[in-house]
Amino acid sequence: MRCYAAAFLLVFAIPQNSFANNVRVFVSSGNLYIYGDSKDNSIAITSPMQGQIQVAGKSNSANDPTVVNGQSNDTAVFDQWYGGIYVYLYDGSDEVIIHDAVVAGVAHFDLGPGNDSFYAGQTLMAVANTLLSNETAIVQSGNVDFRSILYVIGANGNDYAEVTGVDIKGRATFTMGNGNDVIMMGDQGGGDADEFSVNIFNTLAILPGGDTDQVGLNGVNVLTDLLVDDAAGGLALAIENSESGRNLLVYGTSLVDDLYINQVSVDGLLGVISEGSDDSVFVSGTFGQLVVDSGAGDDFVELNRCSTGLLRAYLGGGNDDLRVSECDSTDIYGYGGAGNDAFSYEFNMADRLFVYGDGGTDSLNLTANMFGSAKTYSVENK
Repeated sequence: MRCYAAAFLLVFAIPQNSFANNVRVFVSSGNLYIYGDSKDNSIAITSPMQGQIQVAGKSNSANDPTVVNGQSNDTAVFDQWYGGIYVYLYDGSDEVIIHDAVVAGVAHFDLGPGNDSFYAGQTLMAVANTLLSNETAIVQSGNVDFRSILYVIGANGNDYAEVTGVDIKGRATFTMGNGNDVIMMGDQGGGDADEFSVNIFNTLAILPGGDTDQVGLNGVNVLTDLLVDDAAGGLALAIENSESGRNLLVYGTSLVDDLYINQVSVDGLLGVISEGSDDSVFVSGTFGQLVVDSGAGDDFVELNRCSTGLLRAYLGGGNDDLRVSECDSTDIYGYGGAGNDAFSYEFNMADRLFVYGDGGTDSLNLTANMFGSAKTYSVENK
């Protein structure tokens, strides 16, 4: 079990409204507060000028109008906004759009139970594709700058989060809860990498929760640590063209995981743990150290064009297939486990190679490598 420290914010209770699609919105101590009513709310947030914030009611996915402070599809305008945004949506099919705003304080989005979605992006194309879903909470940001902490919190349900072309100065945390969750950051459609990139000047933690989850990061630059930790249910992960200034840690699940990490730069440790079942792992990039542990199951692990000071691959139990090609490292280690494992090393460069077969009938392929020395232990076919 992995444990995390959490920060909790205490705010005074606001009674939920009794009218359908009714949200209560106000500014207090410089912060914007939005409270839903467990119905299908749809609102848009924008800041037309410094110190001013607007919240507009919109029609939801069922074409029902949203009431803002008693006015159907109305726009509430507040001055003296200089802090954060706190959104509490509770149950219901909710939609939230934010664009053209500099958020100086904490940005806290509690999506509540249900099939929720969170958007922070450059275009509305992705939004149009989700408006027909059962429940959405959309944050759309053209030129949105989060200058403090960003929290996105889901609960039970199939949650969706998308962040595109945004700077986040503080920590960013996505905790989505149980359900089939999807979290996408950066360029997801082959657009301009610079325009759609996401820059985080602290840490990024992505915790999808239970059930089958999908995480895609493309053009995401994190100043310190990047963590992806899925609790259960299976994880489909793709991280591409991204950077971590310290460590990148990926924890899969005990079910089938598909982990794809390509053209990624990590100054410190890239650690990939898929835990169990029949997993697929692909890694390519530049790292201070690279450690892959595929756990139990019949796993396929491919390490291609990796430049790293130290490379270690642990296969665990099962009939595993490890392929290492065109990698450059000081030392390369391969560890098998119980089962018939296949080790293949082609076109690599390293001072030393160590291969430990352990139990089962293992095989080894060495093709066109440049090793200072190569030692094998308990490998039958070599």
